[in-house]
Amino acid sequence: MDSLWLGRGLVAFALILPACTDTSQGAKRIQWVQDSPAAVQKQCGGDVWNVVGCYKWEGDTCFVYTRPMKSETDRVGMETLGHEVRHCFEGDFHARLSY
Repeated sequence: MDSLWLGRGLVAFALILPACTDTSQGAKRIQWVQDSPAAVQKQCGGDVWNVVGCYKWEGDTCFVYTRPMKSETDRVGMETLGHEVRHCFEGDFHARLSY
Protein backbone atom coordinates (compact mmCIF):
# COMPACT_ATOMS: atom_id res chain seq x y z
CA MET A 1 0.00 0.00 0.00
CA ASP A 2 2.81 2.45 0.87
CA SER A 3 4.51 2.00 -2.50
CA LEU A 4 1.20 2.63 -4.28
CA TRP A 5 0.74 5.94 -2.46
CA LEU A 6 4.37 6.91 -3.01
CA GLY A 7 4.05 6.10 -6.71
CA ARG A 8 0.91 8.21 -6.98
CA GLY A 9 2.68 11.00 -5.12
CA LEU A 10 5.58 10.92 -7.58
CA VAL A 11 3.19 11.08 -10.51
CA ALA A 12 1.31 14.01 -8.96
CA PHE A 13 4.61 15.75 -8.20
CA ALA A 14 5.79 15.29 -11.79
CA LEU A 15 2.52 16.65 -13.19
CA ILE A 16 2.32 19.65 -10.88
CA LEU A 17 5.99 20.65 -10.95
CA PRO A 18 6.01 22.29 -14.41
CA ALA A 19 3.08 24.50 -13.37
CA CYS A 20 4.66 25.77 -10.14
CA THR A 21 5.25 29.50 -10.09
CA ASP A 22 6.61 32.17 -7.82
CA THR A 23 4.66 35.35 -8.48
CA SER A 24 7.54 37.59 -7.38
CA GLN A 25 9.99 36.17 -9.94
CA GLY A 26 7.86 34.54 -12.64
CA ALA A 27 7.79 30.88 -13.61
CA LYS A 28 10.42 28.54 -12.19
CA ARG A 29 12.04 25.77 -14.20
CA ILE A 30 13.41 22.80 -12.32
CA GLN A 31 15.60 20.15 -13.91
CA TRP A 32 16.27 17.02 -11.86
CA VAL A 33 19.63 15.35 -12.53
CA GLN A 34 20.20 11.89 -11.05
CA ASP A 35 23.82 10.75 -11.09
CA SER A 36 26.29 8.58 -9.21
CA PRO A 37 27.21 9.63 -5.66
CA ALA A 38 30.72 10.56 -6.88
CA ALA A 39 29.31 12.73 -9.68
CA VAL A 40 26.85 14.42 -7.29
CA GLN A 41 29.71 15.11 -4.86
CA LYS A 42 31.79 16.61 -7.68
CA GLN A 43 28.89 18.74 -8.96
CA CYS A 44 27.88 19.92 -5.49
CA GLY A 45 31.39 20.47 -4.16
CA GLY A 46 31.80 21.52 -0.59
CA ASP A 47 33.89 20.13 2.21
CA VAL A 48 31.52 17.34 3.20
CA TRP A 49 32.41 13.95 1.70
CA ASN A 50 28.88 12.53 1.84
CA VAL A 51 26.85 15.13 -0.06
CA VAL A 52 23.56 13.53 -1.13
CA GLY A 53 22.20 16.43 -3.16
CA CYS A 54 22.33 20.10 -4.00
CA TYR A 55 20.75 22.75 -6.20
CA LYS A 56 22.27 25.30 -8.55
CA TRP A 57 20.71 28.07 -10.61
CA GLU A 58 21.74 28.45 -14.24
CA GLY A 59 19.76 31.24 -15.87
CA ASP A 60 16.08 30.63 -15.19
CA THR A 61 16.53 26.92 -14.43
CA CYS A 62 17.14 25.43 -11.01
CA PHE A 63 19.13 22.20 -11.38
CA VAL A 64 18.61 19.66 -8.59
CA TYR A 65 21.34 17.03 -8.33
CA THR A 66 20.73 13.77 -6.43
CA ARG A 67 21.86 10.17 -6.56
CA PRO A 68 19.45 7.80 -8.34
CA MET A 69 16.48 6.52 -6.39
CA LYS A 70 16.99 2.96 -5.17
CA SER A 71 13.30 2.09 -5.45
CA GLU A 72 9.86 3.64 -5.33
CA THR A 73 10.07 3.47 -1.53
CA ASP A 74 13.46 5.22 -1.20
CA ARG A 75 12.55 7.66 1.57
CA VAL A 76 16.02 9.23 1.83
CA GLY A 77 16.03 9.84 -1.91
CA MET A 78 12.55 11.39 -1.80
CA GLU A 79 13.45 13.56 1.19
CA THR A 80 16.61 14.74 -0.57
CA LEU A 81 14.71 15.59 -3.75
CA GLY A 82 12.03 17.47 -1.82
CA HIS A 83 14.62 19.32 0.26
CA GLU A 84 16.55 20.51 -2.80
CA VAL A 85 13.39 21.50 -4.70
CA ARG A 86 12.40 23.58 -1.68
CA HIS A 87 15.71 25.43 -2.09
CA CYS A 88 14.67 26.27 -5.66
CA PHE A 89 11.63 28.09 -4.28
CA GLU A 90 12.95 29.50 -1.00
CA GLY A 91 16.71 29.84 -1.50
CA ASP A 92 18.89 29.25 1.56
CA PHE A 93 16.18 28.58 4.13
CA HIS A 94 18.63 26.93 6.56
CA ALA A 95 19.76 30.31 7.86
CA ARG A 96 16.16 31.28 8.76
CA LEU A 97 15.23 28.07 10.56
CA SER A 98 16.22 26.94 14.00
CA TYR A 99 16.29 23.20 14.46
